[in-house]
Amino acid sequence: MQRFETDVDLPSAGEPVVYIPQAGPGAHRDGILLRLNRRDGTSWLALVATQFPAVTGPFELPDGDRVYVNNHVLNAELPNDWHEVGLTYAKSVHFSPDGRFVVLCGDSELVAYGPGGLAWESSRLVLDGLEVTHFEAGNVHCLGYAIEDLSDPTGQLKSRRLTLELLTGRIVSGKPYPGT
Repeated sequence: MQRFETDVDLPSAGEPVVYIPQAGPGAHRDGILLRLNRRDGTSWLALVATQFPAVTGPFELPDGDRVYVNNHVLNAELPNDWHEVGLTYAKSVHFSPDGRFVVLCGDSELVAYGPGGLAWESSRLVLDGLEVTHFEAGNVHCLGYAIEDLSDPTGQLKSRRLTLELLTGRIVSGKPYPGT
């Protein structure tokens, strides 16, 4: 079952639209309008505000009930069950090879969703430029930039590799950015 449709128009009258974030009609007319389909065959409309130059989606999350769009996660079954993703914005999205997890990558943190919904949110891993490079053996591998020696007055950025366990987000190799 497709949990959402994007080829929809604003209704002329009668059908309500859920505005996300809930600022009300007219507060944000720019965004993505989509119809979310419930398992019982009914549906509802959401207008999700555009934020930053983020990965906009929409795409289904591995739990089968939730949809990512414009840095928000919506429950297709319940119009009032939505939240912002714990990133300033998601700049890239990565699906695990088995499709059981999706990892959203910001400039310095990661957020992962799995079969049960939100799996984990990392703390700050690097100063900037975080990228997911690949998945291997139940881990997600990343590369980013950090200042290696905070006492160095030049503040030179160096690349830093990190490996996190996909199931928990625990760092299994590499050193996170100081102060996290």
